[in-house]
Amino acid sequence: MRKYILSHEKKVLRAFEILPGFFSWNMILLPYWGIFVFPNFIAYFILLFNIYWFYQSFLVAITSVISHLKIQAAINYDWMADLKTFKDFKDVNHLMRTEILNLKF
Repeated sequence: MRKYILSHEKKVLRAFEILPGFFSWNMILLPYWGIFVFPNFIAYFILLFNIYWFYQSFLVAITSVISHLKIQAAINYDWMADLKTFKDFKDVNHLMRTEILNLKF
């Protein structure tokens, strides 16, 4: 196998370049030409595809609600009171500003 790949390197590389597009186009066009060849498989494929994307959209909706609640909690949190519990918070604040100002772009 290795000998064949090394002797036909350009053809093998071209085949690997074609494979992603070939599989992508077949997945896109499968519901159209597949209904004539194996209709039951296509029906289950479309059903599972819809269930999968419904599940993904449900997860996005849930995580966006959780993120919104976390952002609101961070907005309402008293960060200065928490920062003042450190004994030298002004030095750290100054150090952070100095580091940001010294950044080179």
